Amino acid sequence: MRHQRTASGLRLMDLRDLDTRAIRDPNRILAAMAINSTQHGLTAWLDRCAPADYDHLVVAEDRTDGRTVGILSANDHASAAERFLFVDAAFVAPTARKRRIMRRMLATALLQSARRGPVPLVIAVRTCNPMFFLALRRFARYLPGATLYPALEDTMVSLAAAKLARRIARAISPACRFEPGTGVLRGTLVAHGLLGCAQPMPAYDPEIDTMFARRLGPVDQLLAVLDLRSIDEATILDKARRLHRRR
Repeated sequence: MRHQRTASGLRLMDLRDLDTRAIRDPNRILAAMAINSTQHGLTAWLDRCAPADYDHLVVAEDRTDGRTVGILSANDHASAAERFLFVDAAFVAPTARKRRIMRRMLATALLQSARRGPVPLVIAVRTCNPMFFLALRRFARYLPGATLYPALEDTMVSLAAAKLARRIARAISPACRFEPGTGVLRGTLVAHGLLGCAQPMPAYDPEIDTMFARRLGPVDQLLAVLDLRSIDEATILDKARRLHRRR
């Protein structure tokens, strides 16, 4: 997938895509981000990551000046029963947070994953960032039939959703205690060497911000799982392309 110019003035590309790597150097782009960024969480993450660590490294650039305003890293992963797209990290520049960049980067990663293999029917995120959960919820609402785990309310959890989340938790954080009733993975920031890389951003949504404050401790993360298995693949791809290109 060659980089796409969107009506919003953004250029979205996957730096791990063979077409893109032929014309863009991921290491130089990340190095430039490390120099220019004022986000402590982003610079800490850039210090520990390398392009080769990921199957997908999606960046959003402002095409007017070439500045990178968003980045999302993800891997094609698998549990004992299903394949899933695991989003490792995502950042959006403070000046670009009203441009729906997160959802577009998710759509780009999904499309890129589908180029390599089956269409991802499950997307998983391990996060302590309420803003990221809000972006996932908006992404889910854009795809009729999608379900997002965990629920905001402390109610009875769907058995099927809990089983899916447990399988994914074992695949991505086998050494951490997972609570299927809340979606919390205990101690992941320590277990995965993420202290200093996580910079929670409020969602400015009372329900979401309250859920994160109530459920997570200082070294915990939430496992969010977007289940697309009830949606046919053609619809998923069509919706992802529209979101990737939309204004």
